[in-house]
Formats: sequence, C-alpha cells, structure tokens
Amino acid sequence: LLESPRPARSRRVREPFAAAWPFGSMRRPPTRTALPPWLLLPLCIAAAAALSGWRSCSWIMIGRSLSGPSSVSSRILARSSSGTDDVTTAEAYLESLGWSEDTMHKLKSRYGRKFNPNVDGSVKPLLKWLGDLGLSDQQVHLSVGRHPKLIGLSLEHNLKPFARWLEDLGLDKPQIAKAIIRFPSMCGLSLQANLKPLVLWLEDLGLDKPQIAKAIGRFPSMCGLSLEANLKPFVQWLEGVGLDKPQIAKAIGRFPNMCGLSLEANFKPLVLWLEDLGLDKPQIVQAIARRPMMCGLSLEANLKPRVQWLLDVGLDKTQVAKVIASHPHIFSYSLDANLKPKVRLLGERGFAQAEIARTLATDPNIVSYSPKRLRHHMDVLGAQGILNAASLRNAMKLTDA
Repeated sequence: LLESPRPARSRRVREPFAAAWPFGSMRRPPTRTALPPWLLLPLCIAAAAALSGWRSCSWIMIGRSLSGPSSVSSRILARSSSGTDDVTTAEAYLESLGWSEDTMHKLKSRYGRKFNPNVDGSVKPLLKWLGDLGLSDQQVHLSVGRHPKLIGLSLEHNLKPFARWLEDLGLDKPQIAKAIIRFPSMCGLSLQANLKPLVLWLEDLGLDKPQIAKAIGRFPSMCGLSLEANLKPFVQWLEGVGLDKPQIAKAIGRFPNMCGLSLEANFKPLVLWLEDLGLDKPQIVQAIARRPMMCGLSLEANLKPRVQWLLDVGLDKTQVAKVIASHPHIFSYSLDANLKPKVRLLGERGFAQAEIARTLATDPNIVSYSPKRLRHHMDVLGAQGILNAASLRNAMKLTDA
C-alpha cells in the first residue's frame, strides 16, 4: 500500500505535509474541524449559564421573562441576543424588581451606559439597609429615581455614618426614613462640610438640640441649603424687618420650611402687601413671629381671598390689619369649610351683620373653635336669654369642664 503510486490530486499537497503523511493515497486530514451547526446553540447557552452563575439551565427559560431576581440571567440573554441593548447584571437585577424605565434611564444618565455595580456586594446590601431603616420597596425606588447617586453610595463610608449622626442628633429610625424619602440627596452630603456646620449655625442662632432635630426631620432639604448663599442672608433680612434672634429661632423651629423660601418671590412681596393693607412694622413682625407658616402661603390663592372675605363681612382695613397682626392663623383656615359656615351659624342664631363684624374684629380667635363647641355655648347662653357678642366671647374662653 505504501509503495503504490499516489493519485494526481495528492501532488497539490505541499511537500512538508506530504513528507509527514505516510499513508499514501489515503485522504489527508482536514486542516480545521467545523462543529455541526446544531451543536453551536447549546454550547453558547452553556457558556452563558456558567458565566452568569446559573445553577441550572433550561430550554424553557430561553426567550421567557420571569419575575424576580432569578430572571436576571435570562434578561441579560434575551436583551443581548436581540441586539437591542447591552444590559448589565445590575440593570437586569433592578429591572427584575420592577424598577421603571425612567429610573433606569436616570441611572444610566448618572453613571453612563455601563451601570454595573456589584449586585451581591453593593446593591443588595444597600437595598436591604434602606428596607431595614423603614423604607418600602416603592419608596426606595422613588428615592433612587429622585437621587440616582444614592445607589452608588458606600454603605459603610456614607450611609451608616450619616444615619448614626442623625440618631445622635435626636432623630429616630422612622424620622430618618421619612427624611430620606423627602430629600434623598441628603444621604450624599458631607458631614464635615454640610451637616455639622449647619447644626453649629442653628445652635448659634438659638435653637436647642431637640429643636434642630425636629427642624431637620420636618424639612430635611435645609441640609442642602448653603449657609453663605441662603441661610445667612435670609436671617439678615428677617433682622432687617425687625425680628430679633429669639423670634427667628422660634420661627424656624416652628416652620423650618421658611428657610427654603425665596426672598424675592415670597418674603418681600408678602411684606409689601402687608404694608399696603396698613400694617406697620411692629405688626408685621408680630404676624410673622406668631404664624411663620403664613410666609409659605400664596398671596393670590390664600392671603388675598381671606382679606377680601373679612372686608365683605364688614371689617374695615384698620380692623383687618389688627386681625392679621393678632391672629394670623386666620390665613390657614378654609373659607368654605371653616370661616363661612361659622359666620353663617352666628347669623342663624340672631347676630346682625354689624355684630358679627364687631365680634370678629374684637376676638378673631372665635373662628378657631370647633362648630360643635360653638353651638353648645350658644345653646346654653340662648337658653338663659343672654346670648350676645360679649357673653359669647367670654363663654368661649371657658373650658367645657
């Protein structure tokens, strides 16, 4: 067999190969081995399963969307094979939790298309810590959507020290959770550059530790305000209006949201409007100190309609100015659910319009009593035949006991 002449086609074989192949006319081996096409897909699936950490791989899972963290790998395969997007493990995990496309888009905008923090070492512990703090899954989702940087913060170097500092300040876990929900950006603020200087400034202003904790819990956005650009100019302006430090500290303690209001859009228009109504500087100071919440009310939607209502009842501008200075709470009462029904009740019990106006001007606090208590006292006074404006004012100051 070895001595038989080779076929003509074997002459085309290069000499090194011909010398190395001793089997004469037998067919030379192919230069490469091609796998059958039907074998390629199972091998690709097995490789993907090994890389993504599947414990098992099933043909049923291919092209099928599962709910829950176990579908992370199938999501990656489905989206990668379709060529629509290069999904990372972190993205697939968060999508499996039901996070919206809008939130995922914000995360990509913040971290780039390759948003891929370590799921087991970073993302899952962070979400668990937020859940243990008191945030629901939906609240975590919304918080990250509002502040995408939250998902990239270090649990040990950022979030836990931040929470411990708030606890030392006096906030409990539910208050911390509520603060994060309201202002998730505060988690990324620096203790040394933002939070501690803010607390020192509030203490210098006159707030004690419980007041500071309450203020931050009610208005956590305060932590993100600049001392030099926001807070200090705001306090200086209030001092220019006439409030002293104790009054400012008390106002911030009662309504910390006022720190975030605009001087140009809120405070200055309010003061100018009060001056046009006839309030002098001491009356304006008195009104703001007693009811700092009025600074956050809309002139058009809240303040002007109530002043017009007082004028329609029969008070003149001087009386309105005194009512605002002594009882600014009237701006917080609903016209349709509180003020108008109580005036209508007085009219039903025989009070003339002029007497109602005089009652409101003399004792505007009468509109702060509940309708039930107001009716009870008028029934008692009416049964004794002594129901009038003076007796009603005196009776309302008594306790039901």
